[in-house]
Amino acid sequence: MGGLASQEVVRINAEIVRVIQRPSPVSGLCLLLMLSGRGRFFLTTSADELGDFHVGSRYNIEGHLLADRFDDKPWIESLSLLPLDLWPRSLISFDQTLEDIFEFPMIEQLELVAAPIKCDLVRFFFYNALNQAMSEGFFSAPASKDNHHAFEGGLAAHSVETGALFYSFARYPTSLPQWQMDVGLAASLLHDVGKLVPKADQPKIEPAYLRHEAAGLDLLAKPLRKLESYSTDLANAMRYCLYGHRLDQSESGRLIHCLRKADQYSAASCNEAVALAVGNRDGSHVQLASCGGLRSYYAPEMATIQ
Repeated sequence: MGGLASQEVVRINAEIVRVIQRPSPVSGLCLLLMLSGRGRFFLTTSADELGDFHVGSRYNIEGHLLADRFDDKPWIESLSLLPLDLWPRSLISFDQTLEDIFEFPMIEQLELVAAPIKCDLVRFFFYNALNQAMSEGFFSAPASKDNHHAFEGGLAAHSVETGALFYSFARYPTSLPQWQMDVGLAASLLHDVGKLVPKADQPKIEPAYLRHEAAGLDLLAKPLRKLESYSTDLANAMRYCLYGHRLDQSESGRLIHCLRKADQYSAASCNEAVALAVGNRDGSHVQLASCGGLRSYYAPEMATIQ
């Protein structure tokens, strides 16, 4: 049985009717689902994406509609399969200022910052990767133990800030090409997911600051392979941005610069705020000690300025 995926991308919300194993046009496993008021269809997906499904649960599904019909029912090749209880997708449009964004709940902040991603494949990769990160505690983890965003939920907060800053940097003085904007935005939101992997389990590479980047590639290996099955170029670009934004310090392109600076600016903003609150004053500077070493911030007391 050899159906071909069409170019049509469908986005639906469906209820699981039955989980079955049977030959399918794309893989050996598929789901039978019901779309409210519109009949039933088959969703074909790989074994590692099936997970634990429960009859009656609802999912957001995005994928390619297969060109052929089988068993008198439509088939969809899954690109993204997201349980609603993990990802309550909102209908917010990306037209707020950065200040407005940070007033939303964290999960909506993340979706809002990701909204400008236009490429279907990059967007599907992002949601699949985020689903993987969420299963590892993405929204509750700190971004560091004793450095920037060292609090519960700090990893998600730093990721949102980095994504929003990347989007701002990448539009001036002229916007990056759309594929760079899409890949960079997804990578900026996912750049630190390797911190969800315990340090003892991270790859033992040098320099040590690259270990969580390498762990991030391992954590997102399945979503990256899925992306690679559709576009090797996009998958390689995503890997380079996730890992190379700190590895290749000689890289002069705007894409990597925007990623690196957005990451650094978010971290610096957090540490400076902490330093001003609890740091030690040394003349015109305030100093803050952390696991990243002693940091100094220029903050003269400007008593003569109203």
